[in-house]
Amino acid sequence: QPFGYVISPVRIDDLHSNIESALEREALQRRIRDNEDRFRLAAEASQHLIYDYDIPTGRVQWCGAITALTGLSNDEMALVDYESWKTMIHPEDVDAIRSLRNTSIQSHTPFEAEYRLLQRDQSYIYIEERGNFIFNHAEIRGGWLAR
Repeated sequence: QPFGYVISPVRIDDLHSNIESALEREALQRRIRDNEDRFRLAAEASQHLIYDYDIPTGRVQWCGAITALTGLSNDEMALVDYESWKTMIHPEDVDAIRSLRNTSIQSHTPFEAEYRLLQRDQSYIYIEERGNFIFNHAEIRGGWLAR
């Protein structure tokens, strides 16, 4: 099989432009990583559990005081989606939470609730949860703060 390279001349201006673009992309990615680290540290220090709930898929991204509030590790909590979270809510509180959630979505108002949450050791703690649904043409997302 034939093998070879095609060599073509490169203008120094094009090379310079490509290098500049790559360096700018790397600097932007570094700033994003730094901001994510600062946010994670602030969330953990605040003793709040902060999460982003993707309603169409049920997926949840968690950060903050995960272990302090749930007893679960970050890796374990990464596996908790909306359906799993519902199983951690005290059975006597589930219907009220579902009703508050639906009302909040329908009325485009902030979600606020207090309920009991099951921890790893099978004890319940009281949670105060506040959040806002973000509506756009394609989806509804929830941004939440629980403590």
